Amino acid sequence: MTRNIVWWAILIIFIAFLPNAPYILTDSIHIIELSPDYPIWAVSLILIPQYVLFIVAGFEAYVISLTQLDNYLTNVTAKKSFLVRAIAHGLCVVGIYLGRLHRFNSWDLITKPGKVMVTTWLDLLDVWKLSSMAIAFALIWLLSELIKLVNHRIRLTKN
Repeated sequence: MTRNIVWWAILIIFIAFLPNAPYILTDSIHIIELSPDYPIWAVSLILIPQYVLFIVAGFEAYVISLTQLDNYLTNVTAKKSFLVRAIAHGLCVVGIYLGRLHRFNSWDLITKPGKVMVTTWLDLLDVWKLSSMAIAFALIWLLSELIKLVNHRIRLTKN
């Protein structure tokens, strides 16, 4: 299969924006920020279910994206790639970390590439930051595998 400039551009965009889907897992902190402004019944019956649906939908989009990537790799190479999924999870964890703690966005890779690279490098050299990323990596990998199993069961049930 020939890969032209458009294929590579789409791949780079896919990788740059993929962390946005699992990043949603960290948005639950906003429930705490909003709760003093609303009555407890509104938080319990409206905000929490809304956030849960938002988080589930976002993470489902992440799992579907990785499943599609896996399907693509299977079609192209006739084997599934454990390594590609591991790299994708790792890049996403770094992206989530940079977004949540340093407030970088995907487009900062274009507008502030030097700052993003230096910040990333320094964070990866910090044992505590790297440890928190390793824990997040394990959690995201585990959650994505669980959701993938649920999706597979649902597909089997429909057929």
